[in-house]
Amino acid sequence: MLKPGVMQLWRPLPAEDYRAEVAGALVRTVDVGAQFMVSGALDRAAGIAGVCSEGAGALGLVTGTRFSLRLARERLLIVSDNAEAFVPGWHDDGYAVTSMSGAFVAFEIAGQGAIEIVKRATALPLTEPGRSAAVSFAGANVYLYRFGDESTIRLHIDRGLAGYLWQWFEELGRLTPIEAGRA
Repeated sequence: MLKPGVMQLWRPLPAEDYRAEVAGALVRTVDVGAQFMVSGALDRAAGIAGVCSEGAGALGLVTGTRFSLRLARERLLIVSDNAEAFVPGWHDDGYAVTSMSGAFVAFEIAGQGAIEIVKRATALPLTEPGRSAAVSFAGANVYLYRFGDESTIRLHIDRGLAGYLWQWFEELGRLTPIEAGRA
């Protein structure tokens, strides 16, 4: 049985338009559009969605409103501006689709301090981060990539852990002295 107040450990996620300056970077939640987990014949599914079948790995650079992230050998997270890009379920072309739009929250970390936050939150080697976008970030499993340019990083986290991650960002901002040229 849970102790009284245990459910109060993590504050709720702020409103979607909430932004915070954290360690020399702007952190906010973003609406990325529809999110689909695809397993199986990735080349066929990616072709239908109009995205790369390889998918971006950790800190890989993606652009636009449609892209894919590599999660595992035969699994992608496809992000699309079209909520009807896929029908969930098994497809005769050899792949399965699950809608994940309600399951994940996307955070954006933008600015000069973005990579410093990644360094603090992960043990990811920045020179060769890996083929999978799935990494441990501040103790939680996320999908991590660069969006649009080198100084903007996005991550997708399970909705149930978004409040925890937001609180982690707030604590990092509280504990990190922000000085000129140092994050």
